[in-house]
Amino acid sequence: MKTKLFLSLCLAFLFLSFAETEASVKAVIKSVRVNGEEIPPSKWNDIIIGKKDKISFIYDYKGKPAEETTILFQPALTYKGYESKREPSAAREKSFSDLSDGIYSFKVYLIPVASGFSASRSIKFEVNERLAKTLKLLDAAKAKAERYKSYSVLFYAALIAALAFLGFGIFFAFSYFKTKRELEESKSDSSKEKKVASPHAVKSEDIAALEKTKRENAKLNAEIKSLREQIDILSKRSENLSEQNRELKNQIDKLRKNQKELEELSKQKDELFALVIHDIKNPASLIKNMVELLKSYDLNANEQNEIIEDILNTTTKIVELSQEVTKILALESSNLKPNYEEIDINSILSDVVNRNAPNAKRKNITIYFKPDETLPICEADPVKIDDVVDNLVSNAIKYTAAGGKVSVKARTDGENIIVDVSDTGQGLSEDDIKQAFKRGTRLSAVPTGGEHSSGLGLWIVKKLVDLHKGKVWVKSAVGKGSTFSFSIPLKAPEETLEEVEK
Repeated sequence: MKTKLFLSLCLAFLFLSFAETEASVKAVIKSVRVNGEEIPPSKWNDIIIGKKDKISFIYDYKGKPAEETTILFQPALTYKGYESKREPSAAREKSFSDLSDGIYSFKVYLIPVASGFSASRSIKFEVNERLAKTLKLLDAAKAKAERYKSYSVLFYAALIAALAFLGFGIFFAFSYFKTKRELEESKSDSSKEKKVASPHAVKSEDIAALEKTKRENAKLNAEIKSLREQIDILSKRSENLSEQNRELKNQIDKLRKNQKELEELSKQKDELFALVIHDIKNPASLIKNMVELLKSYDLNANEQNEIIEDILNTTTKIVELSQEVTKILALESSNLKPNYEEIDINSILSDVVNRNAPNAKRKNITIYFKPDETLPICEADPVKIDDVVDNLVSNAIKYTAAGGKVSVKARTDGENIIVDVSDTGQGLSEDDIKQAFKRGTRLSAVPTGGEHSSGLGLWIVKKLVDLHKGKVWVKSAVGKGSTFSFSIPLKAPEETLEEVEK
């Protein structure tokens, strides 16, 4: 009795599960197309398109709804966490184009939204104009490589056929001459047994046979020569195809390298803007709070002056950060080149030291600089070299405690001008030295007077020195201060001078 009851319950459970499965209705995406070309389902989550590309989703539902139920679709596109407005429609296709760069997610919902009705899977795709163009170039290069590969197969087949034909010709010639020689030997043996009636007749026959043999030899040699020429031509074509294949491989490697560089630049750009937004957000909020404080309270003159001074300092930080970002955008321009002039490095160093002297005095820091009148005139961009020195001197003051010292000096090794900026500040660790000139790197040392630090100054220094074909380096130890140095050639590079003259 218990066994029958258990079997009845199992059958009832299976029937209900089957009924529920049959009644469930699910939205499904049947195909995805880019510019009319269907994308295999295995690549649905690796789709990258350009801004002008058109992506289309074809969808339907599976399952068996009740006969009186009308099925409508709600396609939705999600971008940066925001989903587009769902508009019910009986259409079973949705297309998008002219989208901004970014990562999108597409999904289809069903109406009515009820038990047993479920949405489709979510398909992600990326809009990236530069990466899409790079991938198209890669596809074109691969297609071209495949064509050349088929040509190579045809060439080798023709070469094998030619070699086989040549071998057959040589074999035929060898057989022919062997047979001919055997016939001549047999004729010679038979002629010895017979009495020769007319020596002149025998000699005439031999001459005719010899002439015929010579003609056949000449014809065979001509054919062999022709085959050799064809083999030479095919060999040259094979070499050309191999060279073209190598060039195509190099182009594909370059495209892949460019693709990685573009991805890295895009990543660095995103990191830079995240850094800038983070550094601007806090001082901007501080300004807002201080202005609200001025409006909301009855403050005396001293308190108002303190708040105004804080606002001034905060806005100065924002301005400095915006100036650094402007320099970075200019440095990343491919057309940026130094404007070479004859400059006196002592003059630039003196201007920078005088400009930073008030800030050093406020922090009770002594700054030393003694011009070296024996230094030669060098060819460089005065504005960019001024920026380099100003960054190094202001950093030295920023990271040196009150009562410390900063010294600036210039020297030459006969081919380069070398500038050293030394301080008695906190110094750098070995890890800091390795990362010092990378963009956005924040080192372990902190400003001693609460000054702003974006981590971009030393990166700007390196980029400006690199423009002059120079070098930049640092010597430091924790607790023993630092010496930042750079060198630039006394003479501008010849190719740079030629570009300026043009």
